[in-house]
Parts: sequence; structure tokens; C-alpha cells
Amino acid sequence: MLKNQILSLFHGKLRFAIEAAIDDFDNLQEIRIRVGQPVIFVQKAEETLLYEQITLKDIKNVVEAACGYSG
Repeated sequence: MLKNQILSLFHGKLRFAIEAAIDDFDNLQEIRIRVGQPVIFVQKAEETLLYEQITLKDIKNVVEAACGYSG
């Protein structure tokens, strides 16, 4: 359930990359996304870089999904 909630915030290749990279969604503490930077996620107090470059469109998609697409 938690896995699906988290993945629903991401789209396309970014979603598939995050799904493949995170082995235990229950121990996921943080996902950092910044334009022009790789994704960083923290599990069990360890940071891991995911070499997917984030675009402004990726950020907008995450914010819209997190807000329920309300305008």
C-alpha cells in the first residue's frame, strides 16, 4: 500500500527508476528531488543516489500529484 502511494507521485521513467532502486519502501525515510540533480533517497539512514536527472516538469508532476491535482 505504502509503495503504491509513493509511486503514484512519480511519472514515466522516473517512477520506474525509483521503483527499481528502492528495495524496501517500509524503511524509506526521504526522497529528495531537485531540478538538474540526481534523485537521492534515504533508507535506514543511508543515502543512495539515483542517476536520473530531474526536470522542472518532474517537480511539477510530483507537486500536482501530491496536491491531488487541485488548482
